[in-house]
Amino acid sequence: MNDKPPIMMSMPGRLIFTAEGVWVHEDTPVTNRKIALYFSRHLRFSPEHNSYVVEVDGRCVSVDIEDTPLVVRTILLENNLPHELLLSDESSEAFNQKQLKVGSNQALYCLLSDGRLARLMRPAVQAIMPHVEEKNGEFFVCLGPKQTLIERIERDV
Repeated sequence: MNDKPPIMMSMPGRLIFTAEGVWVHEDTPVTNRKIALYFSRHLRFSPEHNSYVVEVDGRCVSVDIEDTPLVVRTILLENNLPHELLLSDESSEAFNQKQLKVGSNQALYCLLSDGRLARLMRPAVQAIMPHVEEKNGEFFVCLGPKQTLIERIERDV
């Protein structure tokens, strides 16, 4: 007996979540914001398929992930704490500077509370860069009185 949710055949062609946080189907960006949000909210890793899928009602579509399955759309750095991450599925979570990482590709990432990495999109990078300093080839982020080293991580993308 096969307990895997079937891969739906009603959506031919490749479905991709790009490194820039854009959904693409058959080489065409998904421009309908509601459909893109729907995909993001139903995206999960399927151990049964050993890949990411958009799953709804036990049926799923395979998804190619170019970098990370979530992206940080922006970081809200208000004067009051906690700072906040806004993610591609429109969820949010508190941000502290220890979560910030830099990949071997020089992209910035954030380690989320559930242990997943999310790549920072341009508005998030623009929000954090005024608080980043370089010293002796290493980068530090300073939000408040404390400087924190931005750790390097290896990414297989």
